[in-house]
Amino acid sequence: MVIRTKDAEGKTLSQIRRAKRERRKKRKRAVLIAMLMLGICVGMLFTPLFNLKEIDIEGNSRVDAKTIIDASGFTLGENIFKFSLPKAGEAIASIPYINSIELQRKLPGKIEINVTECIPIAYIQSAGGMVVVDKDGKVLEKKDENNPHKIPVLFDFKFEKYTLGKKIDENNNEKLKKTLEITKNLYNNNLIADVISITTTKGELCLNLRSGLRVILGSGEELEKKLTMLQEVLKRLPEGAGGVIDARNPDKLYHRSE
Repeated sequence: MVIRTKDAEGKTLSQIRRAKRERRKKRKRAVLIAMLMLGICVGMLFTPLFNLKEIDIEGNSRVDAKTIIDASGFTLGENIFKFSLPKAGEAIASIPYINSIELQRKLPGKIEINVTECIPIAYIQSAGGMVVVDKDGKVLEKKDENNPHKIPVLFDFKFEKYTLGKKIDENNNEKLKKTLEITKNLYNNNLIADVISITTTKGELCLNLRSGLRVILGSGEELEKKLTMLQEVLKRLPEGAGGVIDARNPDKLYHRSE
């Protein structure tokens, strides 16, 4: 006669013992895997194979490579896994001209840094002199007379204080937002270098070109269409032509001498 005892759940003693053996085996495997992974991690941290040998930077033209590397904290010869990529990314992003950044480790010993830079779009007056801003009003640098940008001055605005790398305090200034939008459209239409300043005259936005021409945009509505038409008008005008281009009607621009 075979007697099989069962627990409360109806399992036989042999089934219980078998389950315990399986659990012990799983625990042993888990410990072995953990020890193996720990050994691999320790090996990767201390073997010279994973020492940083190369830092590859792409996308920078205004910010030199040394400035980016110094900000990152990366050091050639140090183990590639000792560096915190998020922390390095935050440090590089604090450089005023850096708009966005991507970092990648490339084993065994390389780090790739890919940056997108801010585009200088206008000069704005501040208490300490002219500053350069991008399309979002982020302050990129103070105006440098030795290295001037061909971008317009926004004469209708002046700010008492600013912080490099931060957006200027717009105080919900809708007029400034609209003017910055115009500069962005000028850039997209390859007209930014032709404009020396943007002003408001009798409530209407005006572009003052380096050639001496003045362009009346009016309210700034249908801007893309107006600027496309303006490009065509400028191509037809003889070199040195002065006067005013009335662009208030986007369907038909007028040029008149003054």
